[in-house]
Amino acid sequence: MHIFPGVASPVPDGRIFSGGQTANNRDIVNLTDAELEMRHGVRWLRTNVESGQYLKISWNHTVVHATRGYRYFITRNGLDPTRRATRADFEDAPFASVINRTPPLNTMPMQAIKLPTDRTGHHIILSVWMVSDTGAGFYSAFDVNFVGGGGGGGETENPASWSPNSVFYPVGVLCFAQRGVYRCRSAHTSNSGWAPGVAFTLWVYVRPMV
Repeated sequence: MHIFPGVASPVPDGRIFSGGQTANNRDIVNLTDAELEMRHGVRWLRTNVESGQYLKISWNHTVVHATRGYRYFITRNGLDPTRRATRADFEDAPFASVINRTPPLNTMPMQAIKLPTDRTGHHIILSVWMVSDTGAGFYSAFDVNFVGGGGGGGETENPASWSPNSVFYPVGVLCFAQRGVYRCRSAHTSNSGWAPGVAFTLWVYVRPMV
């Protein structure tokens, strides 16, 4: 895993998803469901998937970098969701890699990765975005729930309607607005001018409401 400048090597347990960073509210991505619910009244979204399926991923980076590729790690079976993730929770090797072999080193915004066939229940997928034009690397994580046949691909809950009344929205949370579902891409406290479908730096469109 990438070593971040100014961060102890390796990235410390409990701060993996922020790359060891804690400034500017970055530590929020490391919170457990219980911690997030206590502070902000929401839990991390879990997406239903099936073992062995191809998971489609669409990246929309706010800053573009020349890209070497992405590596995807997954937690071992038996993940304890009551504590923050540690390096020991993850398999040593990535289960999928998407690598740019030759120029141009574009950001590879659309990908489809094959999920492992030996997972059940709740898991966390950790993506490491490897860039070639800086000394940095970038981590992203998302929760998935491995289910039986016919359940792959959907969200486990319907999102709540967006509110302009000073509600805190952490990264990754879904909400309903403008006849569609949007995902928060930058943590913020809402106001009337930062609505999904208007504030594109804060929200990304996911799908129509069903």
